[in-house]
Amino acid sequence: MKNIINISEAAVIAIHAMFFISTSPEKQLSVKEIAARMGASSNHLSKVLQLLAKKGLVKSVRGPSGGYSLGRSAEKITLKDIYEVIEGTLVHSECLFPKPICGREECIFGDMIPFINEKVIETLTNTKLSQLK
Repeated sequence: MKNIINISEAAVIAIHAMFFISTSPEKQLSVKEIAARMGASSNHLSKVLQLLAKKGLVKSVRGPSGGYSLGRSAEKITLKDIYEVIEGTLVHSECLFPKPICGREECIFGDMIPFINEKVIETLTNTKLSQLK
């Protein structure tokens, strides 16, 4: 079954990886450890963590005892911060298509699409990494 909200696998991996890292603040987690906890590909996870590190959301330490830790406090990282590293800036959308195709003045869905978009953006903006359970 297709999900109504379509979030890329990379964004889902990023949010879950950040969650797992935040639950182990006393130590750095390796890609192998995070991938095992998530059941994700180590290669895909590595690419995602590199993007998060470039933006300062995680810190990486190389070497046998290295791994990843949070780049800043979990209370200061929102789901929107994580999402936007992977997907780019969230934008309000009035249409399901990148460019409206129906040629109508009003959307056949009425206000539903802008309402849902606003709720998703609001939730990602207002949910901090520290609030995940």
